[in-house]
Amino acid sequence: MKPPLLALLILGLFNAAASFVSWNDAFYEQQATYLRPGEPHIQDGHTMLNMQYVHNQIQVYCQPPTALTMWNVFQSNRLLLQITAGGDYSQYTGATVREVHQALRQLNEYHEGKPLWHSADEPRIVPMATYDHACYGIYTDEPFVVTLEVISCDLERVTQFTFGLVLWLSCPLLADSLLAFYCSAAALGAHLAGVLAVAAALMSSDRERLPRLGTLKVNFKLVLKERPTVITMALVGGAWLVKSACQRFCFLWRRTLVRRLHARLLRGTSYWLILTASDHRGFGWTCLVLLIPWPELLSLISWLNKLACYRRCFFKPMEQLEIVNQNSSYHGSYLRIGRSEHDYLTSENEGSSNPSNMHFYWQQRQDEQDENALVCEDRSNCHGRPSTRSCFNGCVQITSTRNPPGPAPHLTTLYRNLHFSNSGSSSTCM
Repeated sequence: MKPPLLALLILGLFNAAASFVSWNDAFYEQQATYLRPGEPHIQDGHTMLNMQYVHNQIQVYCQPPTALTMWNVFQSNRLLLQITAGGDYSQYTGATVREVHQALRQLNEYHEGKPLWHSADEPRIVPMATYDHACYGIYTDEPFVVTLEVISCDLERVTQFTFGLVLWLSCPLLADSLLAFYCSAAALGAHLAGVLAVAAALMSSDRERLPRLGTLKVNFKLVLKERPTVITMALVGGAWLVKSACQRFCFLWRRTLVRRLHARLLRGTSYWLILTASDHRGFGWTCLVLLIPWPELLSLISWLNKLACYRRCFFKPMEQLEIVNQNSSYHGSYLRIGRSEHDYLTSENEGSSNPSNMHFYWQQRQDEQDENALVCEDRSNCHGRPSTRSCFNGCVQITSTRNPPGPAPHLTTLYRNLHFSNSGSSSTCM
């Protein structure tokens, strides 16, 4: 077979398969009834519609998707099912009618909204997706009434979002409060006790139900409605137990790790409340993206400030100590120069009138002055002095004021000769 013919054959098969799938979906869509908000749909055993599904006996109801706007962020959609007390029925959900029929064939029943025990003739509340296309199927022989209820601004969702935002804002203040820690412990204990009570109630019912995290709120409302006393006692007991345990180990509050964990718990709770406040996940994730960087950014800025203070407090005393040591070495060299000059002058005053000694003295003094000039030049380089000669003159002036020079050598010799002549004359006269 030629390649062009093979390609045309494959393309034709793909088109046929796509047409079959679309026809199958259209067939399933014809079996569904689209609901309108507040409009009840009554089904009894005497209508022609019930006779049409005598072999299937499943009724499928769908709702069209809703566009997200600023005014329906906290919208909630739910089905109100009214059926006779004790009537047996099975319910299935899916994004399309096809998924509902697949769930029926696989016996994947949707238990949310069904009573745990035999209850009175009252409406069952079945939660529905708000912004997506959703379908609900019921399999029963009993008459029932289905009504779609749309709450454009659910006060429960608004309260949850507001509480999460306030908790996020007050987290830095509540993180270091012992009273807030006790309140958090009580709330955590009540939550854990409620989860355990709901799980026990679901597993002890006459139907096999496994508690799931996504439908915990719906199941908690259902159990609270049917067993309010048990749930209340469980909540109070859990809160009291966890709070008492925290009071007994309150000495751990002094540790920084415990306070950090408390802050993380508060912040994580606020994030979870904000994320699940709206049925539209995009809105929740957008809020988290806008809120999460701020605490981490503030923590980073605080850490950088602490690091700068640490470097300023640690390195500045070391530099000052080094400068003091340099100054002490310079002063020691000045004193050494002054002492050497004083020693030479003293030795000269004691009667050293030898020309060779005088030459040696002036040579030593010239060498010391050169050394002093080098020291002063180094000092001017270290401290930014403008001139080496001015530093040298200052050093010489300090040395001259500290060690005043003795009388000139020729005057000392003349005085000694006069004293010797006077003493010789007095001895001759005697």
